[in-house]
Amino acid sequence: MMKEPTDNPLDGPALSEEVYHLALERIKALLGCTGDSPEERELIDWATIADAYEHSVPSNDNCATHLRSGQ
Repeated sequence: MMKEPTDNPLDGPALSEEVYHLALERIKALLGCTGDSPEERELIDWATIADAYEHSVPSNDNCATHLRSGQ
């Protein structure tokens, strides 16, 4: 029996911090890509991964500031 699809199939708590930081690096590299490009699709995918991780950690441990601070 197949599982019903969900809006976000990523399991945030199962994502490692290492994957999260890889996602942030790719997001930084892909910022400014043109619309409807393969890079835009990749940017959306990495952002979905980062978002799932950010929503799985306590808010005081949220690392979203790393993207803005360049860490």
